[in-house]
Amino acid sequence: MKQQTEFTSDGNYNYLRINYGEKGKNAYSYRMIMENSIKGLLPCRERMRNGDTYLYYEIQSKKTLACRYEMRELDYEALRNLFFYLHLLGIELDKYLLDIGNVVFNEQYIFQDVETGETGFIFLPDKEKEDSFADFMEYIVKKVDHKDSKAVQVSYKLYDLSRREHVSVKEIWALFEKEESNKMEPDKKISSVPIIKSERKAPEDVKMEWEDFVDGNPEKEKPKWKNILISCFLVIAFTILICIKISCKLTYEEETALLAGMVVDAVLFAVHICCLFWNQKKVRRELDGQIKEGNAVIEKELIPAVPEERTEFSITDYESSITDTGHKIETESYGATVFLEPEPENILYGLGKHERLNIKIDKFPFTIGKMKEEVDYVLRENSISRLHARFYKDNDQVFIMDLNSTNGTCKNGFRIPANQKIVIEEGDELTFGKIRFHYR
Repeated sequence: MKQQTEFTSDGNYNYLRINYGEKGKNAYSYRMIMENSIKGLLPCRERMRNGDTYLYYEIQSKKTLACRYEMRELDYEALRNLFFYLHLLGIELDKYLLDIGNVVFNEQYIFQDVETGETGFIFLPDKEKEDSFADFMEYIVKKVDHKDSKAVQVSYKLYDLSRREHVSVKEIWALFEKEESNKMEPDKKISSVPIIKSERKAPEDVKMEWEDFVDGNPEKEKPKWKNILISCFLVIAFTILICIKISCKLTYEEETALLAGMVVDAVLFAVHICCLFWNQKKVRRELDGQIKEGNAVIEKELIPAVPEERTEFSITDYESSITDTGHKIETESYGATVFLEPEPENILYGLGKHERLNIKIDKFPFTIGKMKEEVDYVLRENSISRLHARFYKDNDQVFIMDLNSTNGTCKNGFRIPANQKIVIEEGDELTFGKIRFHYR
């Protein structure tokens, strides 16, 4: 954008500030975005400074598209999510008779909520012809994951569509609807091909579980039918004896025999149940032993053999052994020893109650935060944002950039601006939320 832009904060919220000047303040589109809350657009407010008009777009806890996918590629789901919110925005703009051509299509000014994927756009009245949808699609095609065939197909179709003079969001979203409606059904011929199963299956996870054995052994998975029949027979016999005692008039001898039969039946049933539990426990112990044995076998196969350690010996021992055999030792010279200058460690050493926490920055860019899937180091602390800060290196200088985090990043006690690279030097104190580090 040609307008002067910068990221700023008032202590509680982060904003993207755009110097709008004085032009177009009475235009219809300007009044619409100032007086209405339009879904899909970043909340905007107007402020005056030194006679100029500034537009403040609220970007609290949101990351730019360029920042989020700087180290990743766009797969089909990410692509679909992005254009889904663009489609919803187009519907909202139509309600207010606003032109989608005034949306800033620039990866540096499109913001996403990392947790929900909700995307917010900037609507700029009287926008110049730059930052068009066609320019944006060039960025998308470069960032798309070329291993994802669906993402590649849709992105190139969108690129061709962007070359047109007028493009509607309905046409854009129709490409995704068509892609999903054209999902290939399973080929019936494929099911007729015999599936060859290996006798030994290499599991994705080396660890074996109880279910891996039980699923393959129906006899151990379900009790035997004879056990069920015995249990039913004993219950039915006990029930019949009770019915006889209640309904029939018996002599003393008959009643005594009946009670004895009931006691015997109850004892047999109890013994039968105890045997079932005991057998089940025995089977489980045996299977647990097989599990441990199977894990040991697999680990032995997967872990490469470690060569035996060689016993240490001195060069004098070696020389003496060679001399004893009558061979002559020839020594070679490789020049003077070169002094290696120590390279910077690039380590963050925790301070205060986090003094045991050390982070080694072993590559660049290097991202920290608490979202495991998208960062290089996870900081499990409530004051840390999902994508909090990122380290860069240019020549011999190391930079840090706050990724529009909620609680900010401080250098030597001063909060640094969001989305701006700030050089750091050995001895600087860096603070992420509530966690302080010493950098060297």
